[in-house]
Amino acid sequence: MTDDPDADPADRKSPNELDTLGQGTPLGRAGQPVELALPCMPLAAAEDSYMSGMVIAVTDISIG
Repeated sequence: MTDDPDADPADRKSPNELDTLGQGTPLGRAGQPVELALPCMPLAAAEDSYMSGMVIAVTDISIG
């Protein structure tokens, strides 16, 4: 469960739901924050200020 008092109660997950989150994906687990944040780092870098309309797909895919 979340400790955020402003969180919508409908969005709260029980400990059991969190344990099973992502099991239906090819990797068998939910993505970790760092795994989702790293692909977005160029968007925050001054060196990449020319990016416009870029689509960065962070997906759990299986190849092979």
